[in-house]
Order: sequence, then structure tokens, then C-alpha cells
Amino acid sequence: MIRIEELFTKYIGYFQTLKSKTEKELQKLPKGVLQKKKINVAVFAIPNKSK
Repeated sequence: MIRIEELFTKYIGYFQTLKSKTEKELQKLPKGVLQKKKINVAVFAIPNKSK
């Protein structure tokens, strides 16, 4: 059985690589697009209370 600590370190490593890849991709885009994307991400991050 996999220990929880091992599982967490695997997930944290995976998310860190994903985050760095995303940041590198975002740096390639022009500034206006980047700000639009940040707004979209912020909107998605807020839980939908209307439902």
C-alpha cells in the first residue's frame, strides 16, 4: 500500500511541473491576452453561488 506522504509528494511534484509549464506558456503570449486569461481563471476559481 502506498503511503499518503509518497502520494502527496508525487502530486505536489506533478502540480509544480504543470504550473511551471503553464507559466512558460503564458509568458509567450502578449500582455493583453495574459490579463484576459488571468481574469478568466479568477472567475473560474470563484465557486458558483447562483446554483
